[in-house]
Amino acid sequence: MHFTQTCAEDAPQLITHDEATPAPISDEGILCAVNTSQAEMDLLPEQHLVDAGYIGVSNLVKAQSGDGVDLVSPALKTQRYQTETGYDLTHFSIDWEAETVISPEGQDSSDKPCKL
Repeated sequence: MHFTQTCAEDAPQLITHDEATPAPISDEGILCAVNTSQAEMDLLPEQHLVDAGYIGVSNLVKAQSGDGVDLVSPALKTQRYQTETGYDLTHFSIDWEAETVISPEGQDSSDKPCKL
């Protein structure tokens, strides 16, 4: 079960969407449907606070570029070899307006041919 609610400090907290899914559907896999439903009801927030289970590259890009929503969440820890010997996703930041990714050393991807 997935719930979306308002969280403005000066307004009551209201549930604006609920979604029941079969167990095999991941949190990440349902976010697009939630945002689509919110947009249809003109309830899509400027900023959507979610837990780490809803975060994935496709959701970040779709929320920002397609829906115009700032998706806010802790990043998932990458469980790969590089995390033991280098950097994982939590060490990088995204500058959506400049369409660049900024490395832990402060270098951005703007001089690279591949952009977001």
